[in-house]
Amino acid sequence: MNIGQNVISELYRVYGEGTVISSSKLFDKKFYKVFFDITDKIIELPEDDLKPIDDPANLFHAGIFSSPIAFKLNYLAHSLDAMASGEKALAPANFKIAPLPHQILALDFVIDQFRPRCLLADEVGLGKTIEAALIMEELKLRDIARRILIITPAGLTHQWRDELKLKFSEEFSIFDSDSFKSFKQLYGAETNCWLNFDQIITSIDFLKPQKIHDELYEIERKRRLEHNRNVFDDCLNANWDMVIINEAHKMSKYQRGEETARFKLGKRLSESVPLFLILTATPHSGKPHVFKNLLGLVDPYGFNKLEDVKPENVKKITVRNKKRACTDFNGQRLFKDRITTLCNILWEEGIDDPERELYDAVVEYITEYYDHAQRENNNILIFLLMLYQRIVSSSSRAILKSLEKRLGTLESFSRRTIELQDSSLDDFFDMPGEKQLQSIGKVVPLLKNHDLITKEIKIVAHCIELAKNAVIGRSDAKLRRLIAILDELKKNEKDINVKILVFTEFIETQSYIIESLERIGYTTAYINGNLSLAEKISEKQKFQDEAQILVSTDAGGEGINLQFCHAVINYDLPWNPMKIEQRIGRVDRIGQQKNVIAINFVLSDTIEEHVREKIEEKLALVKEQFGEDKLHDILSTLDEEFGFDMLYIKLLSSKRGDNEELEHVSNGIYQKAQEILENDDILIPFSDTEGRSSFEIEDIRGLTKKIRAFTELFLTHRGFELNEYKDKPGLFYFKNDFRTDILPTRYSKIIFEQSKGMDTEEAELLGVKHPFMKESMITSKSMGRASSFYIENSKFTGTRGFIFNWLFTISNNCDMHRHYLIPTFIDDHLKFNRRISDYFKNIDEVKLFECKEETKRDIDAYHQEAEVAVNELAENIFWELERNWKLKIETDNKKMGRYYNQKAKAIEQIPIDNIRSGKQTELRREREQKIQELKKQTQLFPDLVCFQIAWVEFR
Repeated sequence: MNIGQNVISELYRVYGEGTVISSSKLFDKKFYKVFFDITDKIIELPEDDLKPIDDPANLFHAGIFSSPIAFKLNYLAHSLDAMASGEKALAPANFKIAPLPHQILALDFVIDQFRPRCLLADEVGLGKTIEAALIMEELKLRDIARRILIITPAGLTHQWRDELKLKFSEEFSIFDSDSFKSFKQLYGAETNCWLNFDQIITSIDFLKPQKIHDELYEIERKRRLEHNRNVFDDCLNANWDMVIINEAHKMSKYQRGEETARFKLGKRLSESVPLFLILTATPHSGKPHVFKNLLGLVDPYGFNKLEDVKPENVKKITVRNKKRACTDFNGQRLFKDRITTLCNILWEEGIDDPERELYDAVVEYITEYYDHAQRENNNILIFLLMLYQRIVSSSSRAILKSLEKRLGTLESFSRRTIELQDSSLDDFFDMPGEKQLQSIGKVVPLLKNHDLITKEIKIVAHCIELAKNAVIGRSDAKLRRLIAILDELKKNEKDINVKILVFTEFIETQSYIIESLERIGYTTAYINGNLSLAEKISEKQKFQDEAQILVSTDAGGEGINLQFCHAVINYDLPWNPMKIEQRIGRVDRIGQQKNVIAINFVLSDTIEEHVREKIEEKLALVKEQFGEDKLHDILSTLDEEFGFDMLYIKLLSSKRGDNEELEHVSNGIYQKAQEILENDDILIPFSDTEGRSSFEIEDIRGLTKKIRAFTELFLTHRGFELNEYKDKPGLFYFKNDFRTDILPTRYSKIIFEQSKGMDTEEAELLGVKHPFMKESMITSKSMGRASSFYIENSKFTGTRGFIFNWLFTISNNCDMHRHYLIPTFIDDHLKFNRRISDYFKNIDEVKLFECKEETKRDIDAYHQEAEVAVNELAENIFWELERNWKLKIETDNKKMGRYYNQKAKAIEQIPIDNIRSGKQTELRREREQKIQELKKQTQLFPDLVCFQIAWVEFR
């Protein structure tokens, strides 16, 4: 084996072709150092592991020919590779999604950036998660990103994991306090656990640094220091390629410059990671300085001062699409109308007295003990009481079970006082109700006053007796109303089988609803947070195929799309309107074919109804003034500002809903919403989608066709067939004898069209990322280098000659690697034929027939002419790419220059000499480092290799 020879390693087949760069001999055994271009790695390997890839011209001289089918497979494999590295995105065609024009434009916008860093600020419901995932996948396909960290609110971690698994076949590990402790035990106390996983999802509040101050007890101080070292610092030092932050408005920096722990997290990650995406529908709180700080995380060079926040600057790093302006590829609007109805549940006198009595007793208990918990600063007990208020409104059965558990806890600890743990449960409000209940169950929320514990035992025991009285032998008012509503819906929709989704917060209420409905003949399915992803998919399929009603909790509904259903009943309402929106969003989403019906149950004549009525009255004014979509956009920001859950419990416990306080708070919500929305269009312009259609639906269909053609050809080459199910068009199966050490011997549910994955979620999409495709492409590129065939084509009849297929690569040895295939046809008169050369660019459907005739021509003469032609074509490609690349570098260089000049001016104002001097030295060092990085990225290096030669006749 010679230096410069191309080889394939059996051990590292996934690395593709490598080049021998040196050799050595030791103990009578030869070893070679091989450079693999796609991974940018040099690996030393024994001679017997390497298989030489012979030059196609040498094969031709030796008369060694491959079949036309092998030639075509090789070309198609290289063609798919080239598409993956090109300017046009490949990700939209490779996953089980139905990408939409605005999502593809968002992907195109980010990939086109010199530095892929962006704020995704689409209005709620347009699929920012899909956009972020598409960008991530595209960067992975181009070998730019491998280690990825996703940061979300705690309540969304499982939703992101499930959605990425379902739609993108991606496996992400969730890091939270429990799993992190397990990893520390598994890998060792001194191990940086973040380095053991390439793809992680974690929550903002778990990851953020914890404040250290002098008033902390020593044990708490030690715990926080340990957290900051093992969680915060180790994560920052884990060499991430890409970070995605969801609900990024939760990070903020005050106008006076003080950084919150969340902002510090975002800033440190932004500084240490090259690829950076932040997602939010409301990236500001109506305050330009907050928005400036957030933009500075994406582009620190472009947003140093408030004056930089101009629409023309913001548009350079922001994608923002308007919900009502977005359409599908046929120009049809994406969203149907929504009809929301409030259903007041009235307690009937005499019939529902047990329920009313239970409700009043629980509210009285909560009110009294909320005051005690506040005086002791016992947050965990406050959270528990908050849950009890929601549970008693959910169902008598659910509060009965919860109070029985509480009584057991109180009696167990009644003889001793428990010191309250120092726990803030930062993620608590982001969790669904059932998860909140589980979290509270891990701690012991007790008061320090022993007499109050004794009294609480009596109160809870009394409430339990009332709950038993309310449950045994009767249906409650909400359930009776639910049954009546189901009948009304069937009548109004003129469909006795209409699908209906019922939401509740708590699993015990879910069980009660299911048992009651099945007793009267309904078929039901259910989803909650205790089910695995496979079980959730199975229950969704049951709902789609046979069950009329799906009863779901909030935790269960995450990540599961139910567009085939259009009627939602909120059996009990979360206090946070954003969570209600997330529920309805399971059906009111892209792909819904009918107007959505949402019915919200509210218990009448309760304090909750009074509080909700006042707050929703103000939110209705916002909706009237700015539109429903705008209101949905800002709910998350309003929750961050006011904390709806805490607001409710505070108002509910203040003398049965203090009207003056309620008026003051609701006015504050309205004014804040107004402030945010009036600044909205000024601060964030909508994206300009005109004239930016570089990736149309035809590109997706074209790639799908190419992948299917390659698969059919590869199976045919091995003596197998691609079979389509007769009763399921678009769903395929095939046998496999290839690489059975790592691949299955049979594929039973394969799709090529992404839309088919919406109906058959367990099907596998055969895209370029699929293991079968990756392995078969590597194998195909090692064969079919020299061939001889004829083509039946009347346009070129009588023409004969050689086709030379060239792989032209342009790289900067950093983050840009482009591959181009350049076929050059030299006819029998030694002339370059451009038309036939272009014809060979798309040979997917061209039939190649084996040519038995001997080809004793002077191939070297043809090769010379082909080199002249390809050099001219490649040079044009190179100069155009280099010109565009340099323009991007120049823009970045200018921004960087402004940034460092402004920083230098700020440092000059520091009055203390040694501090000023130290900062100036640090700044110079940082600037020089960035200039060197930019220089490395600027240089482009071309490489041209002929990978196929064939003698061709047209008949």
